[in-house]
Amino acid sequence: MTVNRLAHIFQRLQNPPVRPVYGLFGELSLIRLSRSPPRALAAWRIETTSRFDFTAGDARLDVKTTTGRTRAHTFSYDQCCPPPGSVAVVASLFVERVSAGLALRDLVDEVERLVAVDTELVLKLHVIVAGTLGTALNESLGVRFDDRLADSSLQFFDLADIPAIRDNLPPGVSDVHFRSDLSAMKPTPVEAIIEREPAFEDILPPPAS
Repeated sequence: MTVNRLAHIFQRLQNPPVRPVYGLFGELSLIRLSRSPPRALAAWRIETTSRFDFTAGDARLDVKTTTGRTRAHTFSYDQCCPPPGSVAVVASLFVERVSAGLALRDLVDEVERLVAVDTELVLKLHVIVAGTLGTALNESLGVRFDDRLADSSLQFFDLADIPAIRDNLPPGVSDVHFRSDLSAMKPTPVEAIIEREPAFEDILPPPAS
């Protein structure tokens, strides 16, 4: 099984990147900050085309990053109309490239250390990183970000509350995306999210003391 997974990694390295490095940094940052990095990684997406970045039970979470100082993100119609009975949340954070920040390579290594007892999770980590960055892997791993800015700016919002297109789409219309500004919204406390759906507890950071 391990040999096959390693072969899968090398195969993915031959493909072009499918997501920007900023988004991957945001997703890995959330895993690093989560109450349980192993369980957060277990809930992490398998495919780059997944509707949500994290899925556990009835919990759905997508990570959105922005290089500006406005919490304006692109959402899909499907994300804002999650499956019935599920609770969908967006994690929003600011990301900024800096010359002396945390390299993506070091963030990957840190997450690996946090889940090192489970070799399957370690393999999953590297498969997803390779599949996301593809031929840009080596170049992207050296990109450095302001991790303190990312960590301090992390906020959560209920996807049911954000400005969105929610009406039924006309026949034949699909793959609808739009940009919503969350700047004027009040973030949802971690405690309130967990109270509504306990499956979030391991994915989200511990409540601030």
